[in-house]
Amino acid sequence: MLRLARVMVLAWLCYHPVKCQEKTDSLLIELSSAKDDSTRSSLLFHIGREHWFKRNLPEATHYLSQALNFGDKSRYISNHADAFNLLANIYLKQQVYDSALACLERGLATQDEKFVPHLYETFSKLYYQLGDYQTSLRYALEAADGFEKINDAKFNVQLVFAYVVIGDILHAMGQAESGFSYYMKAYTRAKQETKNWYIKTPLLRIASYYLTLGKYDEARHLYDTIITIDRGAISLEPTMFSYEGLGNIAMHEGHSAKAIIYYKQALQYALEKKFSTTIENLYYKLGTAFLANKQTDSAQHNLCEAIKKSETGRNFNTLQAAYAALSTLHKNRGNYQAALAAHELHKAYSDSILNVERLQSVNKLEVLYRTRQKENEIIKLQQEGAFQTRKRNIYVSIGTILLAALAIIFILLRRNYRNAQRLQEQKVKQLERQQQIISLQAMVNGQETERTRIAKDLHDGLGGLFSTIKMYFSSLQHDKQELKENELFQKSYSLVDSASEEIRSIAHSMMPEVLMKLGLINAVKDLCDSITAGKLIRVSLQVHGIHSRLNPNTEIMLYRIVQELLNNILKHAHATEVIIQFIRDAERLSVIVEDNGKGFNTQQINQSGNGLEAVKSRVNYLNGKLNIDSSKGVGTTVMMDFLIYE
Repeated sequence: MLRLARVMVLAWLCYHPVKCQEKTDSLLIELSSAKDDSTRSSLLFHIGREHWFKRNLPEATHYLSQALNFGDKSRYISNHADAFNLLANIYLKQQVYDSALACLERGLATQDEKFVPHLYETFSKLYYQLGDYQTSLRYALEAADGFEKINDAKFNVQLVFAYVVIGDILHAMGQAESGFSYYMKAYTRAKQETKNWYIKTPLLRIASYYLTLGKYDEARHLYDTIITIDRGAISLEPTMFSYEGLGNIAMHEGHSAKAIIYYKQALQYALEKKFSTTIENLYYKLGTAFLANKQTDSAQHNLCEAIKKSETGRNFNTLQAAYAALSTLHKNRGNYQAALAAHELHKAYSDSILNVERLQSVNKLEVLYRTRQKENEIIKLQQEGAFQTRKRNIYVSIGTILLAALAIIFILLRRNYRNAQRLQEQKVKQLERQQQIISLQAMVNGQETERTRIAKDLHDGLGGLFSTIKMYFSSLQHDKQELKENELFQKSYSLVDSASEEIRSIAHSMMPEVLMKLGLINAVKDLCDSITAGKLIRVSLQVHGIHSRLNPNTEIMLYRIVQELLNNILKHAHATEVIIQFIRDAERLSVIVEDNGKGFNTQQINQSGNGLEAVKSRVNYLNGKLNIDSSKGVGTTVMMDFLIYE
């Protein structure tokens, strides 16, 4: 029975692409008879989406762009956010980042709330490819949070891909185990769906993780599973990556002949779909597999293909690796001069991938090679009696080369000029920022000086005065026993006592004595205990790695920050619990204040009157970084990072 079910599933998968082609053809027929722009827009969008699923990128770009054009004409914007998101993903596949960013911004401008998590997920992919992992992680977490909140099954499944993106980012940030946990979350979520192809993407990541750990049997099993599930799907992209993974395993196990077969299968699909970066990488891997299998001619062909395509696509990482392998190949053949030349190119790309001088030297070598070819042709033409005609052509060629060289020099000079302008602008901005910091420091220092003066005046002046008044009242009460029964006298005495305590409390709040004498941690603990004593909210303090006092100014600023955040929580958050953490690791100090209150919209921080501007000013004073994460009904977490120098 189980075997029969498996056969039925495979039969359905094999039939699926036929159904998808029929669907596309049916939509095209409907499009030919559509009479209004809004209908055309809807049909073009669905045709474009089908081509995206099949990874026919040029066709998908064409139809989706047409859908947006007709939608603008008819003001039919039902699918605009989705179309912009798909176009952004297409441009990311092609590494056209400016176009991808423009599509994402226009997608957000449609204000289609249900597609915001999709757009955030693609934003995350964009910043991931650009190497900004912190921003990428922020967008990925917001996307996952959005998908979790949307009460729609077709959007909830996007959680699978959001978790995968988070895992990729954490892996790139060196947190491989945390990344793997998100891959497992994605796999668990995907298994809840009726369609089993949702598990392919998380399985690819899990298999890759096993491969890095040397668990080849586990990785091989997962790659085989993906290929089986992917058979007959619209896009065989997971199959391509699975064959590449199987090739990597074979190379690790020393089975280069097997690796060649797997890499060829992966390359066939990459060439069909014109995935340039993947093509370059697979040509390189195929070349190294042939080299390991001692098929040097095939190895040289594939490595040269990798180099040629990488030069076109400016993929310098593949270039340096391919030249290294080519150097080994020539060395094994005994061609040491060619091996040395390839090694030098490998070293050049490795040392400075964007080094213009190295690129110029490569160009000069190419020009020299072409010049020698021309000289050989001249000798041959002299022997054939056609020297003069060919000589004129050579002069034309030399003139063309000189013009090209002048153009390159002009471009480089212009680029250097622009770089100099950019550096000058950066210096101006840096000076402006330094001036702002100096002004901010002067303002904050003035505030603290004034606080200290007022606190001292209150404590020593008014505080001493009220203490004297209390002493007079006590003496009067002792001398006139009947005043103990006088209600007006007792109320006056009580009010004087309360005023004395209030002044002492205000002075303590403005400049706590414990902060001056015992330091930041004891002062914050005292503040937490005083708030907890009110029994409306429990404040706990956790300290790690702080074994000595900090600079006095730093302690005052940190105390004011915590004090302001606690005031905000008491006034606005309606929280029952607050956790404050001080974590020091060498010169880095992290301060985290977390509550379980009602939360707020972080997009409206600048408009809020909750004192966060004061917190920002003090964080900037200490050259720190501030991050606020808040969700309505969940609570707020304020994270601050500082560099502390003794």
